[in-house]
Amino acid sequence: SRRGGGFENHGALQVSDKLPLYFQHQGHSRTIVGIERKFPAHGPPKASLIVLDPAHDGWTVKHALEVGSRWQSKIKRGLHTLRRAEYQIV
Repeated sequence: SRRGGGFENHGALQVSDKLPLYFQHQGHSRTIVGIERKFPAHGPPKASLIVLDPAHDGWTVKHALEVGSRWQSKIKRGLHTLRRAEYQIV
């Protein structure tokens, strides 16, 4: 179902019509395609970025997603990874 702000709600998953963000740092680029938010029963909410990084081989990432093994380490990054002043939005 469609909600305001360009989002589709699919239960726990929300799909946006927004474009990804392209970050560049010293010639290395990363494409931020989403965010995962978790709301633990105790403690503050946590967020992870869903990032496509050319440093990870595409076939390896695809295979990890298909078999459901170790994919998080290949595409999820903490928000702290964006704390470099040198990042540029391309």
